[in-house]
Amino acid sequence: MENRQTLEELYDGYILGQLSAEELMDFIQRVQESDNAPILEQLVDNSFSQHTIVVDELEGKKAFYRFQKRLQLSNDTPTPSPRTKSSLHKLWRYVAATAAILLMVFLGKQYSIQRSSEVKVAHYQSIQDIKPGNTIAYIENTNGIQTPLAAEGELFVRDSYLQDGSGHILPHQKVDEEWLNLVVPKGGKYSITLSDGSKVIINSDSKLSFPKHFTATDRHIKLRGEAYFEVSHNPEKPFIVETALQRVRVLGTSFNIAAYPEERTVTTLVTGKVNINTADESRSLEPGMQGIITSGMIQVQPADLESALAWKNDKFVFVKTPLTDIIKQLERWYNVSINIQAGSESLSQKTFSGTIAKDASFEELLKLFKTTESIKVEVREGRIYLMK
Repeated sequence: MENRQTLEELYDGYILGQLSAEELMDFIQRVQESDNAPILEQLVDNSFSQHTIVVDELEGKKAFYRFQKRLQLSNDTPTPSPRTKSSLHKLWRYVAATAAILLMVFLGKQYSIQRSSEVKVAHYQSIQDIKPGNTIAYIENTNGIQTPLAAEGELFVRDSYLQDGSGHILPHQKVDEEWLNLVVPKGGKYSITLSDGSKVIINSDSKLSFPKHFTATDRHIKLRGEAYFEVSHNPEKPFIVETALQRVRVLGTSFNIAAYPEERTVTTLVTGKVNINTADESRSLEPGMQGIITSGMIQVQPADLESALAWKNDKFVFVKTPLTDIIKQLERWYNVSINIQAGSESLSQKTFSGTIAKDASFEELLKLFKTTESIKVEVREGRIYLMK
């Protein structure tokens, strides 16, 4: 019993890449022991149930023999007994499968490192180099492992796994994982269908934290950034969206929440009814209204639905929108740094109106502003500068 527990712990550490040199040698020695074959088979089978892996038999055998040689079992050790030799050849599939699983974990970690650089503001040499955003996102588990999602732009939460829009089952996701993060970097947009059937469309530079399975009493998620919700109706289990400044409670409805850090939090109701709660007060919204949080207080006013939902409909809609607010939207979608040149601060007071598709090039979008205001644009050291 003790041997099994130790082997399971070493196996888990090996999969996560967390073994010390001493522990790795211990694990290698235990892999060689034929008595451990049934345990290894069960551990690998369990891993297969949580990952979509295709192990090529020929490549698997090659991997095993390389592994065997590294252990100095092929040429530098006495000839193993028939029983040991037979058991070793049976183990090749376990080693190959384990290596494949570890490879996915390694790629996930490498992607984590890569993403940390990708989400940084891109540096461009010219306006023509700046491209619009796309369906880019990744899933992050409690261990910090990040997995890129397919370009189809959809993620589905199934009973015991996650599946992307291409039909692939995602690695690294355990059935008992409590919370996961769907992270959409600058230049991205993505959607997710939660376990209750509710659909969430997530804007650039946003993060949605969600459980694989909701509790028996409510459906609770967390949001940083912006998302549009189409909530499945369930009067027995309210749907709760928590942001830094509020909690929005609904039973079944459609609404938009913009809750970017250092910006005002705005909840816009399209259909149904929602309750907004802050530390200081509680207000209800009717369709076509929006709640704006300022200094902990909720201001309710009519909403311009076309403008508020434009991002979801792949458009920019500006209605006398201050240039400073427009810059924030453009920076998120085009993943650029836009600055108002010193001496041109008066531009920040300008407002603009117009509509343009979000798949427009950055160069096309700038024409929208130049039709009503003389604005010069320069690219210096990878950054965009606006000036009079």
